[in-house]
Parts: sequence; C-alpha cells; structure tokens
Amino acid sequence: MDRSLFAYILRHSRPQQIWLTLVICLYFPIQYVSLELPKLIIDDAIGAEGKGPFSVQLLGFIQFGIDVSQLTFLWILCGAYLFFVVLNNGIKYYINVYAGRLAERMLRRMRYELFQRILCFPIGHFRRASPSEIIPMVTQELEPVGGFAGVAFSEPIYKGGMLLVLLGFMVAQDVILGLAAISLFPLQMWLIPRLQMRVNRLNKKRVREVRRLAEQIGETVTAVTEIRANDAIRHERARFTARLAKIYWIRYDIYLQKYLIKFINNFIDKLTPFFFFAIGGWLVLEGQVTIGALTGVLLAYKDVSTPWRELLTWYQQKEDARIKYEQVMSQFDPPGLRPPHSLDDGPPEAFDPQSPIIFAQACLQDEGGNPVLQPLDLEVETSGSVVVLGPAGSGRQEFALLLAGQMQPGSGAVTWGKLPLMDLPPSALGRELAYVSAQPVLATGTVADNLAFGLRHSVVAPANHDGGMAAQRARELLEARAAGNSEDDVDAFWLDMERAGVESRSGLARRAIKVLRLVELADDIYRLGLRGTVDLTNRPELAEKILMARRALHDRLDGPDFADLVEPFDENAYNDNASIAENLLFGAPMGPAFQENNLAAQPFLRALLREIGLDEELMRVGRTLAETMLELFADLPPGHEFFARYSFIAAEDLPSYQDIIKRSAKGLRHLDGEEQDMLFELPLRLIAAQHRLGLINDRLKARILEARTALRDRLPGSLREEIAFFNADEYNPGASVQDNILFGKLVQSQAGAAQQIGNLIGELLDEMKLRDVVVEVGLGSHVGVAGARLGPIQRQKLALARAIVRRPRVLVVDEALGGLPLSAQMRLASAILKERAGDATIWLPTQDDLAQAGFARLLRFDQGHLDEDRPLSGDTPIPSSTETKEEEPQP
Repeated sequence: MDRSLFAYILRHSRPQQIWLTLVICLYFPIQYVSLELPKLIIDDAIGAEGKGPFSVQLLGFIQFGIDVSQLTFLWILCGAYLFFVVLNNGIKYYINVYAGRLAERMLRRMRYELFQRILCFPIGHFRRASPSEIIPMVTQELEPVGGFAGVAFSEPIYKGGMLLVLLGFMVAQDVILGLAAISLFPLQMWLIPRLQMRVNRLNKKRVREVRRLAEQIGETVTAVTEIRANDAIRHERARFTARLAKIYWIRYDIYLQKYLIKFINNFIDKLTPFFFFAIGGWLVLEGQVTIGALTGVLLAYKDVSTPWRELLTWYQQKEDARIKYEQVMSQFDPPGLRPPHSLDDGPPEAFDPQSPIIFAQACLQDEGGNPVLQPLDLEVETSGSVVVLGPAGSGRQEFALLLAGQMQPGSGAVTWGKLPLMDLPPSALGRELAYVSAQPVLATGTVADNLAFGLRHSVVAPANHDGGMAAQRARELLEARAAGNSEDDVDAFWLDMERAGVESRSGLARRAIKVLRLVELADDIYRLGLRGTVDLTNRPELAEKILMARRALHDRLDGPDFADLVEPFDENAYNDNASIAENLLFGAPMGPAFQENNLAAQPFLRALLREIGLDEELMRVGRTLAETMLELFADLPPGHEFFARYSFIAAEDLPSYQDIIKRSAKGLRHLDGEEQDMLFELPLRLIAAQHRLGLINDRLKARILEARTALRDRLPGSLREEIAFFNADEYNPGASVQDNILFGKLVQSQAGAAQQIGNLIGELLDEMKLRDVVVEVGLGSHVGVAGARLGPIQRQKLALARAIVRRPRVLVVDEALGGLPLSAQMRLASAILKERAGDATIWLPTQDDLAQAGFARLLRFDQGHLDEDRPLSGDTPIPSSTETKEEEPQP
C-alpha cells in the first residue's frame, strides 16, 4: 500500500475521480445562472419600466430578447429559476451519492488489503501487536480515512469552484464588493493551517493513547480471573484511571484548539457583512450599484461562507485522515511481511513435497536478540516419523515452528527441497504441511466446518444461483471487483475432495467419522449428536432409521429390566415427568414464539387459555408457588446455591413477587399485564413427579389436556410452523435425536434411569448400525466461538483430526494431547503413526516415554542445541532428558 494517502486514492480511483471532476465542472455554469436569475427577476422583471421586448443576459456573453408582457416575463424567469434550482440540487445529489459510494468502495478496499496483510504477518509480529490494537485500526480508525477518500479530490474542486463562481459573480456586479467579500480570506488561509498543525499533533497522541487503552482493556479481559484472585482490582482501576486521564487532557486540548479555529471562522464570517452593508449601502446611495445587484451579492455571499467553511473543514478532515492512514500503515508493514499477492500464487513447478526439509545453519533469536536455537544443520525426511524431546526452553519448540513455516529463521536457511520454506505460497505450504499446537483455535461453526477447514483452498464448483440470486451475485461481483476484493463466491462449493481422498460429501462424512475414531473423539461427537436437533424432513431414510430405533427401544422398555424407567408420550394422557409447558404444547418449539420463556407473552395461547378458563387458574397456581418460594428462600443470601438448584424465582426477583402477592390479595385482575405474566410463567416449569408441592391435581391435568387439544385444533396457519407436535409414527424435527428415540420422559423417581437408558440407546444404535448416523448428526453441532463449547482436550483432538483429514505430507504435533494420561497418548500416537505411514509425523510430546509409541527417529534438544539425533527401533531404550547428561558432582 502507498505511503501517501493521496497516491493510494489516485491509484485506485483515478477514472472515478476524473468523471466526478467533469460532473462538477458541468455544475459551475448552472450555479452561476442560478445566481443571475434572482437579479434578473428583481431588476429586469419586477423593476422594469414599460413593456417588452425584454433583454436577458446570462454568463456575461449569452444575450437574447423576449417580446412578452411584463407578467409573462416574470413567470418565465421564475420558472427558469425553479428549473435551475431543481437541476442544481439534482447534480449536487448525484455528486454526493457518487462520492459516498466511491468512499465506501475505498474503505472496503483498504479493509480488505489490511486483512490480507494480517494473513501475511510473520508470527512473531502477533506477540508485539495484540488483537485489541489491530481490530480498532481495521474497523474504527479507517472509517474517517475511507470517508475522506470519496472527497479527496472532488471536494476541493467542487467547493473551490463554487467559491470562485460566487466571487466571480460578486466581482461582476461590483469590484469593490467582490474585494470586500474576500478581504479576510488571506488571514484565514495563513492562520488556520498553523492552528490545525497543533490539532494534528494532539490527534497523533490521542490515537496512540487510545490504542494503549484498548490494549489494557484486552489484558484485563484476559486476566480478569487472576486480577480478582490476587485482589489487584484497586490497582487495575488506578492504572485505568491514569490512562483515561491522559486521554482526557489530550482531548481537552484538542477541543481548545478546534473551537478556537471555529471561533475565528465564525467571527470572520460575521464581520464581512459589515463591509457589505457599509460599502454596498454607500454605493447604492451613490447610484453606482442597483438594489438588485446588492441583493444578488448578499445572496451570493450567504452561499460563499458555506463552501469556504467546508474547504476549511475538508482541510481538517484531510489532516485527520492523513495521520490515521500513516499510523495504520506503519503498523501494517512489519519486517518480514510476506507479499500479499503471494496468497493467490499456485505451487511452484520446482516444488516437490516428497523432498526433505533441510536446515542449513538455521538459528533463531528472541525479541531481545538472545539465541533460542543455535545454528542447526539437519535434514528431515517427509516420509518418516520423528519424536522431538527436550526440556522447556531447550529450543525444540522453536525448531518445530521453523519446520512448520510458522517463523522465519534469524539467519541461515530452512528449505523444502531447493526452495526456501517461508517463500512457499500458502497453496503449497498450507496444503502439504499441518501444525497442531497445545492451544489450537477452532473456527466458529460446526464440527463438520472445522474438519473441512483445511479443504477449502479454492472454489471447486460454482454455486447454482437462479433468478434474483443470480442478479444479486452479478451485482456483488461487480462491486467486489471495483473495490479490489476477492471475487470468489463464498456460497460456491469449496471442498477439495481429492485432498481428503474421497469423491463425495457422504464419503467425506465417512472419512471424518473414521478420523474422529482415530483421535478418540467419536464418542464425544456421538453424545453431541444425541443432544443435537436436526431437521431430517428432506432425508426420509435417516428419519425412518431413527423411528426404527424408537420402536426397538419401546419394545425393550416393555421388558422387566427397563420397566418404569420411561413414561412415554401419549396424546391423551398427562405426562407426570414433563413440565406443564411441555404437556400443554405436546410438541417441540420450532421458533421463538412457543419457547418456554415466551409462552407468557404469546397472544394466541393466552387468549385460548383465557377462553377456556385455564389462564386464571394457572395464575392462581403461580401465586401459590410464589408464596411458597418466598417462604422458603426469603432469608437466604442472594448468591446461595439453593436458588440455582431449587428455586423457581431468582433472588433479585423476590421483592417484585412480594409486591405482586400483596396487590393480588384483592384479586388477580388488580394486577397489570406484566405482573400477570410473571405469575403465569411460574408454574409452566412445574413437573408433577419432581416438584411434589401438591399444586398439580387431576382436575388441572384434565384442563391442560383440554387446552392441548384446543391448541392443536385451533392453531392459526401463521403459527403452524412454530410447533412440531409429537406423533408416535413421525420424526419430530424440533426435538433432539435422543428425544426422538426416547419419545417420552425419564421417570424422575428411578435412580440411575438416565445412565441405564443411555446405555440401552447406545446398544440399540450399535445393533442397528446407527451409531455413525448419530455421529454424523453430531458433526452439525456448533463448537462455539473459537471452540468455547468444547473442553481443552476436545479442542486439541478436533484440531488434530482437522489436520489429519486433509492428509498433509508433514504433520507437526506440538505438545497437543499433553493433558491426557500417558497410556492414552501412547495409544493415540501409535494409531496416528499407523494411519500416516509413508508421510512425515513430527511429534513434540510432553513426556519422553511417548517416544516408545513407534517413532522411527529421535531428536533431542537442550539449551538451543541439537544434542541427539538417532534412529529408533521397537527395542531401543529411550533415556529421559536427565539420563542423557552426566550427573554433576555434589558439593
């Protein structure tokens, strides 16, 4: 990216800037005519003496006569004035919209280019620049730069040209008045830039301090647990206050300077009319200037202040944008930045992934210049397994980072075959080499999205856009091209099946399940699949298999071993192990309308229950339940664990319910709508078999069954898609896979029912060969932001599976799975080495004993040196890191 903001803008928008300039030049004569017409109306139409023909002169050289009556001449001039007003504003509208769109394109281009640079940053740069610094630069700090890009050239031409037109008109009426209008401009042109320089310096300081503030906030968010645990809150608040104080005084100084500039501009703006009234009035009295000319000059001067003020504003905006652009560019041009255009390069013809990776006197220093990896000469074959041992700080992790292309050597070279490793484009390095760390970051999405993450290199097949979508895609493509963005369609088919060794999506699913079993994550995904909700409407064969499992399960439940563990759903019976809400709906919510926390405010449901008399009855149950909760929990402190475990009312809501109970003593109808809703929603969570409070009797159950039938029969068409009603012979898309198989509720009184039924469902699915079906459903489970819904070991396993799915030539495992027991690590490592036989697997274990898992070669580092490099066989003993050193004599 160009160091100069104007050079960058001109390079990427020269044709648009030229076109905008031409349109602006077209606007100037129209503006001049708009100024002439009021003078003609006053002097030649209204002030005319006698009848036509009337002479009209425009732009100083266009002159013609009109032989009409004085009134007709007036209407013609007024119509012309109105026409030019509309034309004038229409052109201004076009200029503003065009400039705004150009600004948005430039902002989009700049953000895209900065994002590309982030992808090309050397890894070491992320240790110096935190996300809290980088994110505001791309999002907030570029906003004024992008806004300025649209008016960088057009604004001074537009406003400067308008100023010249207005001044030219005034001079044409009278030279003295024209000079009076611009008499104070030189003072402003000399003074304002000097004051603006002070504002610029303060803005630079402000930007630096705000970045440090963002960095401090990011540190606090990351370390909030440690801050609380170490009682460092007061010190952190003092640090934050000191940072805010610096920003406060800088911004205060900026206000002083900015409003001083505004004061000077406003004073001069109001001083100039003094000269007009004094000098212009004298000239009118002397007969040298007509009233119409003076009026035109006054109207023109009223418009002069606007472009002049906007020119000064443009200058301030330019300086602000220039400072932000230069500061952002300085942060996005670190040493060792890979050229962004290399992101689109294909694999070099000379690149051979079967060639060895060679270290030639490669070394690495830390940020202080201290060596962390001494000059290393080593050859790593891409067809064998290597275990890399060494204590913390031995240099083995730096070796792994260099090998994986994550860092640039300080000196020497790391080559893959004959090509420098770091010079290989992502199309080569990112496909043939995978790196898995102990703290992997997962993509926000599903399990399947993460497993396919390494297969989305390029578009394999275009998306099938029809009708309006095709037109929308064509429009998006034109805009992306105009803004220099990626022209790839995110909705296209991206999966590189050949890389995964499969031919179809179903084959990829089978490959994914196989790899999940390999890393021992399939059972976890199976459990996610059981809890997952998936609409199988368009997959009748899969839905039928789930229904087969349901029927098989209920056949087993009739036997003596599992009797009374599940209460099945029955359309004509109340389920004591389900809540009132679940019994009322007898279905799974498909949208927000009938979610349990929205039922109290659902208009149709409340109206229906009010009609059959159940609404008030549930509110009375809610009042009794509220009284019970107040009696039990009123004396407990707010943070007590019993609130979370047993209470229907949160601690902070107890006072509100106390007031509701007092006001409801005169009757429920004395409560407002919100208070009635609060009572209504309380009993919806009551489960007869679990909450033995005596509030659900047979009469209430019968009324709820009556309401259930009415709800199903009278549900309006607009709400039909909001509930998927239970049906013993149909798959329910709103319920989880487990609930579809169970089709009932676990009996609350039976200890261990969940474990027994879970085991039974697992056995049935295995017998029916449906476990993989459930695992496939689990592939659609969301992992959360950066994998937050998974545990640390699960994230490591999924990251390892993600790397294995795409079959890289070289796999580097950097202390991943270190949280597992050694036996589990040995089992996993052995299985992965067997799976990847013929490819290179470089493993950095947390325990030296893992070297017994079947690796072919051992490397041992210590204090930045390669101390040991030897082949391994099955019976080769692996000495620990302490055994490789001679014992030092004891003093």
